[in-house]
Amino acid sequence: MIRRLLAAAVTLHLWIAGPGVVADDPYPEGYVGPDACEACHRAEIGAWKNTEHFRGYARLHKHARLDSILTTVAGKSSPRKNWTCTSCHYTMVSTRGRNARAVSGVSCESCHGPGERWIDTHWRPGPYMTHDREPPEHKRQRLADAAQHGMIHSTMLYDLARQCQVCHGLARDDVPVDKLALMFDAGHPMDPGFELIAYSQGTIRHHLDGTTPDPERTPLELARLFVIGAAAKLVSASNAAGKVEHPKYAAAQKRRADDARAAIGAVAHLPEAKALLADPSDANARKLAAAVQEADVLQAVQALLPSKADYR
Repeated sequence: MIRRLLAAAVTLHLWIAGPGVVADDPYPEGYVGPDACEACHRAEIGAWKNTEHFRGYARLHKHARLDSILTTVAGKSSPRKNWTCTSCHYTMVSTRGRNARAVSGVSCESCHGPGERWIDTHWRPGPYMTHDREPPEHKRQRLADAAQHGMIHSTMLYDLARQCQVCHGLARDDVPVDKLALMFDAGHPMDPGFELIAYSQGTIRHHLDGTTPDPERTPLELARLFVIGAAAKLVSASNAAGKVEHPKYAAAQKRRADDARAAIGAVAHLPEAKALLADPSDANARKLAAAVQEADVLQAVQALLPSKADYR
């Protein structure tokens, strides 16, 4: 009931504007905030509170180059009120018609999608009352319905990887690319070497069963995740590099793309990999991600996988 009330109270407005333009309520719609998830996902929330994603809420406004970065994006002077910053760094929630406000740093919905439309659907086991009594076919349909309404489930690896890559790669589609380039000039971080396994299997790992972490991914599962992360990276980097002539920013995106190409090249025996290398589109990346889930790519990429010492 609490989740439904929170979800029903969310009234946010989509904003599309050019550099320097700030709408009255420039935030994507449908976010309910991590408190709405905690009742059922206490262990996951506990793990999240030990990550930089959580700590960023209290730290971002102290960043050494914040003033120069904010100057490039114009609008509000606080990163918690400037849409260009909040799009990656905060979870914005509006309740009872009030303006959206930052309730946390990067949180559940930053990766899994705004939950207003799916928060009830994804957990409700229907007439079976409990999840342990729910037939597999009902669970599949329940999760499919939630995905139809915007949920990015933990099994949707490409979609999750894309969420990571567009922010860590300073390549969000909904932020004007010339603004991203100016932010990069002003010192906004971008890690061309960002690699999905090193980040997702380190401190951020939180997919739990009760209070016990799930078994670590097998080497084959890691190999598949590695390729899927590279596919998402190649698409986001290619899109960003192709939209701007800014030399420094374009060069950084090219480094990201080259890094991803090297990873995908290791599985170039797959037709879907060849197609993605020739045309780095979202559609081709999704085809490769699907193919990799059915292929044994461990031997091909094992030497490229990060060691546990590199996990963040």
